[in-house]
Amino acid sequence: MRPGPGKLFTVNNAIALGLMLRLGMAASNGLWGSSFAVGPDAAGFHLGAVAYASGISSDFQFSNIYIYALGTVYRWLMPSLILGNALSIAAWMASAVLLVQMMKMMELAEEQQFVAMLLFALLPSSILITSVTLREPYQLLAVHLVVYAALKIHVSKSWVYWTLLLTGAALMAALHGGLFVAGLAIAVITLLFSSINKGGPYSPFKLGLILFIPFLLTYAGWPLFMETMFNSELELGEALQARQDNIWQQLARAHYSTGIKIRSDADLLLFVPVALFQYMFQPFPWRISALIDWALVLENSLRFFLLYKVVIALYYLPMQGKKRVAFVSAAYLVIETMWAVGTINWGTAARHHIPAFGLLLLGAFSCPRKLR
Repeated sequence: MRPGPGKLFTVNNAIALGLMLRLGMAASNGLWGSSFAVGPDAAGFHLGAVAYASGISSDFQFSNIYIYALGTVYRWLMPSLILGNALSIAAWMASAVLLVQMMKMMELAEEQQFVAMLLFALLPSSILITSVTLREPYQLLAVHLVVYAALKIHVSKSWVYWTLLLTGAALMAALHGGLFVAGLAIAVITLLFSSINKGGPYSPFKLGLILFIPFLLTYAGWPLFMETMFNSELELGEALQARQDNIWQQLARAHYSTGIKIRSDADLLLFVPVALFQYMFQPFPWRISALIDWALVLENSLRFFLLYKVVIALYYLPMQGKKRVAFVSAAYLVIETMWAVGTINWGTAARHHIPAFGLLLLGAFSCPRKLR
């Protein structure tokens, strides 16, 4: 059935359904704390914000910017868990609106937009995580801001949207050290795809500038990344191995291991794809030991199908469509790879999948309905 005026199956109704479910979850969390997502992190962020709003805690740490921002709102209004949950839902709503605009720029049909938004609204882990006081709803918004601005740059050939892109990238960096690197990488990918869209190569000077500026920013921001991501002054491979060793000392049912000890650059190159595969698809069926694991297996199956659709889109779309899907897919893989190298728990992975899920939907639903 084709969505249209007065129809039930519209993008706006899908957003409204997602909003109602999240409001119900937020009210439940605020009154009774009954959600799986209400764990140490969500409670810790809320209590930290309450302490900051009350003046109990005032020491500034860059990695706690979300707590300070939430605490500032609490100070202006009231220190309420329901308010904190509502702000997270507002961030999800803004992300949904941006996703609609991106789907239009990607020239998705109305039917495709509806189904994509329905998945975006009804993904079970998203309902749980984006209705509580966690950073993921804001990370989702920041990622959508960056990619929306990048698509605008591609479509309108306007550099004005670089201001929005850099603002979104700064928000990504503020919300997590790892997203600093991801945001920087997406900015570089945007520059490269912009040169492709212009139909000709950059001059040696422009190409050198494209490569030098990100290198300079990465060099300047690397200590911040290592401090916030790993709290370490070690090399990346050493820090990753140390992080895995430390986490494995905390026994947990949902831990998984790549089986690779990172002792060299070659080990690191082997570790990354293995870590990414496990991050994407754990828990495997033979690891299931709780009811919630079945829900994650279903979400992982959906992720596999959507990735398949992205590959099909890259094969069958005309060149202009391929460029856009390739850009969105590259941004998605950058973010997911960044999370994958530091994650060895599928419960944590479920949270980390949230910020880039909209990008996966964009790429997958760009696939033509009728293949040549």
